[in-house]
Amino acid sequence: MFKLFDLRERAKGRSIKVVVPEIEDERVLAGVKRAVTENVVGEVIVPYSLDIDLGVKYTCCTPDNYKNEVPESVTSKLLSKGVDWKDKFFFSSILVRLGIADAAIMGANVPTAITIKSALYCVGLEKGIDVLSSCFLIELPDGRNFVYSDCGVVPDPTSDQLADIAVSAAESCRKFFGLEPVVALLSFSTKGSASHPLVEKVQIAYKHLLNRDLDFEFDGELQFDAAVDIEVGKRKAPTSSIVGRANVFIFPDLNCGNIAYKITQKLANARAIGPVLQGLAKPVHDLSRGCSKEDVFDLLCVAALDSK
Repeated sequence: MFKLFDLRERAKGRSIKVVVPEIEDERVLAGVKRAVTENVVGEVIVPYSLDIDLGVKYTCCTPDNYKNEVPESVTSKLLSKGVDWKDKFFFSSILVRLGIADAAIMGANVPTAITIKSALYCVGLEKGIDVLSSCFLIELPDGRNFVYSDCGVVPDPTSDQLADIAVSAAESCRKFFGLEPVVALLSFSTKGSASHPLVEKVQIAYKHLLNRDLDFEFDGELQFDAAVDIEVGKRKAPTSSIVGRANVFIFPDLNCGNIAYKITQKLANARAIGPVLQGLAKPVHDLSRGCSKEDVFDLLCVAALDSK
């Protein structure tokens, strides 16, 4: 059975190059030092000039040294959004785009919107995915692991977006847990037990997935109890092949996803890592402004496993 602490073990030896625009934050620096010590990170990149002893070796990559390498399409897009591409957060994502860094982590001192904008404008989405989303990696005290998605980015996804979120979350399950994903599109209805536009949205998302050439199991719409309890599932959805086995839960909107992960975390004493951004062409990950040094280290492990 995979456990989240194993994520740390699996990340050791990856030795990625990571750009850290908030390296001078004590929490971030402590997490980075540990990641370097445990060979999760091999090179620390600072996206501006810095000449102080941080207690960890780092390389400075300044915008002026890369002004001829940044695509005009990126600088034009940022200019249209009122953003200077030399801003340390946006330049960090540019370094990931250029391959100078394998990943970026940021957000300890700025809103999540900054991380999301820098990732979308400078890195872009993975081929075949049209929406950036997030997931939480959940470990219950009994050792079971689940992916909850989306719990942090898309407030009211369309059916098309729900389908994309399901694909991204399935990839996250494989990448971070090393488990084959079994995806449940959740609703307050199971296989037509209720009729409502909110149910129809999930039903359409399921049809979109059926039209894709996918290599993972999925079903919907399903109530949560049918997805996790095989006896309940057999009664409510006797033709479904995934009832009682789901390990990836796709919530119909951000209200449901965010509330569900917090209930799981607090009442079930679950451990949760996230929100982990998914659907990007290259990894850019977001720290909470309330993060601890442990959170920073875990996110660096996520970034290491997320790097190609």
